[in-house]
Amino acid sequence: MNESLVSGVNLTKHFESRRSPIEFLAGRRPPPIRAVDGVTIEIQRGEILALVGESGSGKTTLGRLLLLLERPTSGEVWFDGQRIDNVGSRTLRAYRRRMQMIYQDPYGSLNPKLRVSEIVSEPLRVNGVEAKKDRVTEYLAVSGLRPPEKFLDRYPHELSGGQRQRVAIARAMILEPEFVVADEPVSMLDVSLRSEILGVIKRFNQMLKTSFLLITHDLAVAAQVSSRIMVMYLGRVVEEGDTLGVLRRPKHPYTQTLLSVVPRLGGSLPKELPKGEIPSAKNIPSGCRFHTRCAYALEVCSTEEPELRLVDGSRVSCHFAERILSGSTNLSTS
Repeated sequence: MNESLVSGVNLTKHFESRRSPIEFLAGRRPPPIRAVDGVTIEIQRGEILALVGESGSGKTTLGRLLLLLERPTSGEVWFDGQRIDNVGSRTLRAYRRRMQMIYQDPYGSLNPKLRVSEIVSEPLRVNGVEAKKDRVTEYLAVSGLRPPEKFLDRYPHELSGGQRQRVAIARAMILEPEFVVADEPVSMLDVSLRSEILGVIKRFNQMLKTSFLLITHDLAVAAQVSSRIMVMYLGRVVEEGDTLGVLRRPKHPYTQTLLSVVPRLGGSLPKELPKGEIPSAKNIPSGCRFHTRCAYALEVCSTEEPELRLVDGSRVSCHFAERILSGSTNLSTS
């Protein structure tokens, strides 16, 4: 039986938004940006959980909350059986050594003034661990930079985008963390390199039994390495289940439309994105948050927010999930 390593319980994160000139003159405060709005998430030891959604859905903010790079507005963060969102800075530092983050931008995440050997060994030095050369070369090799000795004295500007991301992964993994948030780690890379970089993440997952939260907008990326998928929309989870189950039988209309733009996974689903733009997190629609873009929406969808409930092995937040799954086109009758 799997054991939970990281969990967030009813997490919310609201940011203050800037006042417009009219609001300033009127003395009014604008509504907050509800980036994460009541999310419960659990990540098992050794698993790769993919967190999927469009830009603006709250994925990155949720990942940062789990690492406590952002403090939640409300809710709890648990790590290895201990609640950590309410601990002091000294205790939190000890936990943070066991967590790392891989960033989206391989160009901006590396110090241009340091050599590769210094970049990769920096977490060791910061945490008082001897930075042995053979350990650095080992992690560069596992990341796919071979022969690793060839790269030790290079600077970031002397590397390609894919090589920089491999260095960033080696740096994140050299402390052998138990939990890593990988935030869109392949979105800025050439398509030909994406599978290779995902393979590096999978290699470290198997070698170190590290748990990963893989943040992506692309269900094809999630399909390649994850065992479970969680789909977010406008600060809430709309579907969650094992990867094959979600990809083969998506139950939420939003998941269906995300899947439909991946031809090799989408089958006969219509190849079209959700209509319109994702609404502002300052002005979230009433009822189901997706109803303004949903092809199946009825009146109840605009007035009642559906609960996240179990449907055919997945958890899904949709009033009509069963009928949509069965292929029914007449949702107005019970």
